[in-house]
Amino acid sequence: MGRSQDGALTFSLLNHVHNGRTMAWDADFEAKVRALTGPDIRAAMQRYLDVGKMAFMKGGDFKGASSN
Repeated sequence: MGRSQDGALTFSLLNHVHNGRTMAWDADFEAKVRALTGPDIRAAMQRYLDVGKMAFMKGGDFKGASSN
């Protein structure tokens, strides 16, 4: 969808020029992302995310909500 917007496409092309990439790089990257499986994603998350160092917060209107 972003590539159908002039501003987003311009930004992408300028970014690619800056980083020495082409639109073929985008196609290759997107193919790699589509090929990922659930276990691939889980393994990457376990390798790079430390749940013990994360902060979890809840936000919203809790009036009438259970304490769980």
